[in-house]
Amino acid sequence: MPRALLLFLLTIAAHAEVISGGKIFPGGLPATNGTVSLDASQRFGFDALTYRVNVFPGVHTLVSNIPAGYVVSYSLCVNCTNHPLSSYQPGNTAAIVVPINASVDVYWMYSPNPGQLTGTSVLSDGTPFASSTLLLDSAQSVANPAAFSLPLPAGSHTLFSGSPVGFTTNYSICVNCVQHPPASYQGGTLATVAVPPAGYVDVRFQYTALNPASITVTNPTPSQTVTGTLTLSVTGGDLAKAASVEYAIGSNRIARVPAQTSNPTFSTTWNSALASDGNSQLEVTARDYLDNIIYQDFRVIVLSNYGNAASAPLPSVLTGTVPVILIAYDRTHFPSYWQVFIDGELGPSPYGLLFSDQDAVHQNARATVVDSTAYPNGKHEFHFAFHSNDYPVTNTSAPGLDFRGMVTQNVLIDNTRALAEILPNYLFIYTPVSTGVQLTCTRVFTNQDRDPCAAPT
Repeated sequence: MPRALLLFLLTIAAHAEVISGGKIFPGGLPATNGTVSLDASQRFGFDALTYRVNVFPGVHTLVSNIPAGYVVSYSLCVNCTNHPLSSYQPGNTAAIVVPINASVDVYWMYSPNPGQLTGTSVLSDGTPFASSTLLLDSAQSVANPAAFSLPLPAGSHTLFSGSPVGFTTNYSICVNCVQHPPASYQGGTLATVAVPPAGYVDVRFQYTALNPASITVTNPTPSQTVTGTLTLSVTGGDLAKAASVEYAIGSNRIARVPAQTSNPTFSTTWNSALASDGNSQLEVTARDYLDNIIYQDFRVIVLSNYGNAASAPLPSVLTGTVPVILIAYDRTHFPSYWQVFIDGELGPSPYGLLFSDQDAVHQNARATVVDSTAYPNGKHEFHFAFHSNDYPVTNTSAPGLDFRGMVTQNVLIDNTRALAEILPNYLFIYTPVSTGVQLTCTRVFTNQDRDPCAAPT
């Protein structure tokens, strides 16, 4: 081998020049929406959150794309990997001088533009979740829920996520940052954000599977009309993990079936004539041997044993004051008074008890409202029952006129952090004449927050 070529190869082997680095959001979270190229030829793609490449000493150029809705800055560090926030400078092109036997570390930071609402939708393990639906300010549908950046005027905005079937939803809000530690998440589907005039807000929706087990309700089928004795059963490969399966109408458990080798489908029967006619919801819950819920599902069924009917169409999520139309049909008598319960408690007057005792019609309807802010966020039981009479015949002793039809179903209430009630921090106060005392109170919010407050003197 010629001496000159040998010296050249030894010189190359002796050098250990390296360009390394990575891509982050403010706060240090890895950024997946940036693409970096070296010397206009070698590209570090979307999946390369960090990179490391051997180079010749001398001048090199790193260029990052500018994702829509973001500004780009970078930090250089020779023979080190420290990148304090003050070291970042704006720009998407970094000219690098790599010394002999040295390394240069370059980190890119992608910060949302001021006046931006950014965010992501992910599963509980961090996987992007594009199957969610997001609605901005009750009007604008977000095109890509898995990763979005929307220019918005400063001020208050709402972002609503429809809970996909089989998932629970949490969200986290970060102002001028994109950090979402586990403790920052709160349960709910409606995020209210305040976009600062010279900043941005990042929202992350997280979806956790309710039904990680492969278990399926085989009977009843969805929206099945049920008469007489109903067979209840489930099937699936994960039933071996189940210690019991519970069947319930709303919060009223109608059967609990323990695991038995002779009953692999957890089958049981229920006399549906014990309940009033109408649209109701069957809840099926499987638990393991530590009493953890491994499966939970809901089935709407139509109970029809007496020829009557009841319905009360509700949105999937109750927010604020919700109008409800109650519909009742009694084939032999006349619906006369109507009751609406939340979690077993009669709704406040005049919305929880309504009358049609002199209408004398078999099919009738009444309009009412549910003030969902009176209840904490989460799952609640909605129950509507109607009772009948034979107006104008007075027949108060006739059997079978009560509970002629019903609707029982679980509903999700989500009002983020709305004021539910103010509680006084006292029962009785006795003071001398012409004197006063400063009292205190507690504001209770729908997300279970409690703030102290001052009561009147």
